[in-house]
Amino acid sequence: MNSFFIVLGIFLFGVILALFIQEYFFKKSRRQNIQKRFGTIPPERNYDYEGIASYWEEIKNQIPIEQQVDDITWNDLEMDKVYERINQCCSSVGEEYLYATLHQLHWSEEELSGLEEKIQYFGARGEERIKMMEYLLALGKKPRNFLIPFLNHTDIFEIPHILIYRILQFLLFGSLIGALVQQNALWITILIVIAGINLVVFECQHAKYERSVVTLSYITRLLFTAKKIVKSKETSFEETFHELQEPSSSFRSFSKSVQSLELHTQTRLSGVGLELIFEYIRGITLVDFTKYHKVMKALKGKKDSFFKIYHSIGQIDCAISILSFRYSSPFYCTPEFKSNMDSIKAEEIYHPLIQNAITNTISFDSCIILSGSNASGKSTFIKAIALNAILAQSIHTCLATQFVMPRSSIVTSMAVRDDIISGDSYFIRELNYLNRILSILNEERNTLCFIDEILRGTNTVERIAASIAVIKYLVQKNCISIVATHDVELTEELKDTCDNYHFREVLNEGDVKFDYKLYHGPTTTRNAILLLERMGYPEEIIRTANRYVNSITN
Repeated sequence: MNSFFIVLGIFLFGVILALFIQEYFFKKSRRQNIQKRFGTIPPERNYDYEGIASYWEEIKNQIPIEQQVDDITWNDLEMDKVYERINQCCSSVGEEYLYATLHQLHWSEEELSGLEEKIQYFGARGEERIKMMEYLLALGKKPRNFLIPFLNHTDIFEIPHILIYRILQFLLFGSLIGALVQQNALWITILIVIAGINLVVFECQHAKYERSVVTLSYITRLLFTAKKIVKSKETSFEETFHELQEPSSSFRSFSKSVQSLELHTQTRLSGVGLELIFEYIRGITLVDFTKYHKVMKALKGKKDSFFKIYHSIGQIDCAISILSFRYSSPFYCTPEFKSNMDSIKAEEIYHPLIQNAITNTISFDSCIILSGSNASGKSTFIKAIALNAILAQSIHTCLATQFVMPRSSIVTSMAVRDDIISGDSYFIRELNYLNRILSILNEERNTLCFIDEILRGTNTVERIAASIAVIKYLVQKNCISIVATHDVELTEELKDTCDNYHFREVLNEGDVKFDYKLYHGPTTTRNAILLLERMGYPEEIIRTANRYVNSITN
């Protein structure tokens, strides 16, 4: 007997030791992965943008239109790709929060300074940042989470007619008492019938709330993460910012109730042995329905506290992700906002999605006509300025050595396409895009607008005439703009109204080369026919095109 207990003790000790060793190596590996991924370019992966965008879709109606990055501008600048370049968030909450942050132009100094304070906090505390990332990784990501829509519309997810379930519970309890007291076939039959009815009701209705239990379980994980941060002896975050202590303390009983519901759901899915029997008992008694109703009622009364936790955890994850983005970039700066100026100054600015990007420097206060040959860099430069203006006002980060600007609305007209579904032609779509820019102009605030290939969807004469009219209108308003064009006529007609800059190409041994550098003044070259020649078009086409150009220009 003694030898049996000795062997059992050795076995249990071995199991416990193996678990400790496994946990040790798991934590070590996780820590190494955190250190390895921080400050690097995020790997490509598939994004569930419907879930990620759910927080923004819920709050955007509370944000003034002029402080939003609208859908056209977002698509013109390929902001989904920019988001993916920045996103190193460890949790669903962080990803949703970062996505919403990039859609907002923060004109309040307090909003951006609060975010910057957290970025600097984690930048100065590497060990604490790693620990915080461990907490956030434990919180993790759940696809199609939809936390905020769930909270904002709890009425949709509540179980209707809860009184009916309570009546069924009462009838079950009453028939059970009757069967125990009377001990006859009638009462036993009544008990069986009511139990059967309850079980059928449970089987028909449980799927409606089990989907919500998945979201509720993520809420409890979020609350647990907040609690760990508050009580952690390895981080002084809560002592510095005081954001999580009060709201997280009001959820103690709520978390336990949700954990119980989650356990019941998992037990049901396992569907084996005594666990399944107990699950049927819960189905017959409808106890999960009443417990779920109680949980939803409690959550409904604690929305404000939960939103505080969501916002705080989201901003922590977002701040660490922005810090990683800064470290992964060749160089960056924080923006300077000048309320008494109406100009932009950008030194050594570059585009975040281009590796080994060529930088450029510019300063302008009204309208720039940007000309240049095909593929010379006009569109990329415009996007670089527009993107950095958005990043300045959203995540307080610019990819430049200096970026100075007034707080401004930002609107673009670039990636215009035909809309087959609506039947709109390219030109009609372009007119709608431009009209949207004109409608957002306001004398009481600055607007930055960026137009690539203005009015290229119509004939030359009317395109030039209309473009001149639109640009002169922009100059008269409180608007700073960059307009890219292939029409050299615009540079001449507007030379007294707008500054002229251009990109150029160099002909080297019959080939066209680009330096992607910005030059003052209008372009004096064309390269379309050279590009045709370089791509191997028939000589007859090249000769005909050159003859036609010479006949026009001479």
